Amino acid sequence: MASGAFRGFFPLSATLKPTERLSTVYLSPTIPIHALRSAMGSTRNLGVLAAKKDTVFVDGLKIDAITGRDFWNRPVPQPLAVSLTLGADLKEAAATDDLRYSLNYAVVSSKVLDHFRSHSNVNFGSIERIAEEAVRLALDACGTDVARVGVESEKSEIRCRAMEVELERSLSDGKLTSVSPDVVSVHDLQLLTVIGVFTFERYQRQIVRISLKMEYGAPLTSIKARYFDAVKQVVDYVENSNFKTVEALVSNVASLVMTVDPNVDACTAEVTKPNAILASDGVGVSVTRLRSEIAPVREIDTANKTSETGAHAFSIPNLNKSTTFDESSDAIHIAYLAFGSNQGNQVKNIQQALQALEKRGVEVLNSSTLYVSKPMYYLDQPDFVNGAVKVKTTLSPHELLRTVKAIEYEDMGRVKKIENGPRAIDLDILLYDGTIVDDPDLKIPHIGIVDRSFVLAPLCELVGPDEIHPVTAEPFHDHLAQILKKEVDRSVQTSSDLLNVVPIPRLVEKYDGSGKGSLQGLRFDTFGNSGKTKVMGILNVTPDSFSDGGSNDSAEKVLAKVQEMFLAGVEIIDIGGCSTRPGSDQPSEKEELDRVIPAVKLIRSEAKYDGILISVDTYRSQVAKQSLAEGADIINDVSGGLFDEQMYSVVAAAGAPYIVGHLRGDIATMAKLNQYGDLVQETCDELAILVDRAITAGIRRWQLMIDPGLGFSKASTQNLEIIRRTPEMKKYGSTIEDRFVSFARLPFLLGPSRKKFIGELTDVSVAKDRVVGSVAAVMACISYGSDMVRVHDFKETKEACAVGDAIYRG
Repeated sequence: MASGAFRGFFPLSATLKPTERLSTVYLSPTIPIHALRSAMGSTRNLGVLAAKKDTVFVDGLKIDAITGRDFWNRPVPQPLAVSLTLGADLKEAAATDDLRYSLNYAVVSSKVLDHFRSHSNVNFGSIERIAEEAVRLALDACGTDVARVGVESEKSEIRCRAMEVELERSLSDGKLTSVSPDVVSVHDLQLLTVIGVFTFERYQRQIVRISLKMEYGAPLTSIKARYFDAVKQVVDYVENSNFKTVEALVSNVASLVMTVDPNVDACTAEVTKPNAILASDGVGVSVTRLRSEIAPVREIDTANKTSETGAHAFSIPNLNKSTTFDESSDAIHIAYLAFGSNQGNQVKNIQQALQALEKRGVEVLNSSTLYVSKPMYYLDQPDFVNGAVKVKTTLSPHELLRTVKAIEYEDMGRVKKIENGPRAIDLDILLYDGTIVDDPDLKIPHIGIVDRSFVLAPLCELVGPDEIHPVTAEPFHDHLAQILKKEVDRSVQTSSDLLNVVPIPRLVEKYDGSGKGSLQGLRFDTFGNSGKTKVMGILNVTPDSFSDGGSNDSAEKVLAKVQEMFLAGVEIIDIGGCSTRPGSDQPSEKEELDRVIPAVKLIRSEAKYDGILISVDTYRSQVAKQSLAEGADIINDVSGGLFDEQMYSVVAAAGAPYIVGHLRGDIATMAKLNQYGDLVQETCDELAILVDRAITAGIRRWQLMIDPGLGFSKASTQNLEIIRRTPEMKKYGSTIEDRFVSFARLPFLLGPSRKKFIGELTDVSVAKDRVVGSVAAVMACISYGSDMVRVHDFKETKEACAVGDAIYRG
């Protein structure tokens, strides 16, 4: 976008030759017409006068005349300014200084003034007829062969500073002939619109100045020019628009003028933003468009906007593109919805609302993490659980709105007693195909997106970093970064902090909705990296695990180990019935079930262990299914579904948390498959494929946790690199086909305990003796942002975590 001091218009191909100079300089907002005439080299606008080396001009003769309308469409006299340019040959007068050879502009001026004084009660009907009358009088008075007149009115159109009509005529045998296109100019329309790319510009209208210059292909007095209609349409268009660039706005304005008035052959439009740069009077863009260059722009009727009620189509005032939706169409649309609940069983409410969406044909493609957030505006109410979903639908925006409202009020029984108050479920449309809806009952994008961390955070898990807000033109991820740095207004929200929630279905079912006790699942602070590191204690019920095989081969030993974990404060017990030690023989599915299911049942038979979560370390879907049915809470799959793709459907149906592990090959070959280019990039790329498969199969994103697989398809130094580069992995995102896959805000589990690389670093060959090295590795994992650690030596690890959390997460 270029800026300049010039505020009038140069004609369509105007050039100032190096040898030409402006003989008169006027320091005024609008350069007088005679100054423009002597500067312009175009013959398109100035016709015969452009070839004249000598001219005489009279600027701003003040007359009163009836143009046919004033501000209020009344046929009353109004002040006008008449400017004349007369072609002449002044060489003789210049050489002799003799008045006989000069052109007497006083005589011309008097004749014009006298005529309009004597015709003050005549309704000329238009500015152009007054202009033609003035040019005839001038040609009669001076005897020259060509003259140009400009008539300016400040009282004909209330929304602009002035309108001006310019004609150039020759006179022969009493007949006027047009010698160049007639021009109508509109100076400085002052309008309010949304324009610009900065966030503050997108949410507050600002003044723009718009000037127009319309060139007509036929004399104005011989046609029915629609320049007043064009002005009205431009006003309506601009004040209902929301362009990001001045270039797009000004080009569309020029096209709109020619759409409204078919007699206009060319239009120059200029848009100035007077407040864009405080140190300037304004910056702007001027464009000239020929009729042959434009595509029609639809006129808008702001007085009769289509209502969504009972209509089969509706219009959106995004004027730079087609925005009409056919509600009878079966076209597929992508929308993003936000949800929230702070009454009753919140997680169950959310699950039921999403199920209701799918029953109505709205397919949930992806979901975000669940977040606990503080309420906004009305502060005296419980915390919310919030999130977002990406959906596919054939519904129009208003049909989708009616659908979500039906779910809220009819299906879920929402009763709205207080604005922004407690609610069992709240569903909002955030985005719809990147379009903009600005209706009284529906705003898309949702107006609260950029102000609410609990909306932006889940949304940014579903859209890529290059996805921009349709109104602000800034990436959503940038908006999130800005709001996280912003100081909270505590009168609006006591804190903008968010905590991740990984729901545990067993606890969700038991929760009575009273608000007492912790919310139905694991909580993580993935934004502030505060809180306690979760410890997952290993309970192997296998005869051949690499460090403790056979040590838990009876019910008594299992319960004794569980009691130790309980007293140590372990949050999760991970039961393993199948060794995943590289190269180990794999038991049959029946053998694994015979080991795992009794252990799960045994723990769940003791009521005091009800608060401990049970994870099952398995890659077999049937083991997972039966374990969950007997009271297990989490599935820890070292293969991430690679070994058994039925795992996804089992986990999706159960709604259980699912730890997606990384390895290559199988148990027999994985140790050798450790050749990488960029270790972290390739590990994340391979994990992303598994995460995408899981989500596509119906697993909610809030069920997922990531394990990058220490010791699995990694050499010793590669395990150290994985730990060091955990912060990078937590920021990973990629696009698979058209689906954005992100690890942002997913909890990370690292399992360095007693691994071979610990033994190599400490020179301790016996795995169960690697306690100190394992605890040191756990401290490193905490420092690099791991949310959970999986360990054998849980007592020592809990003590280390207490210190590590105080140092790194305090």
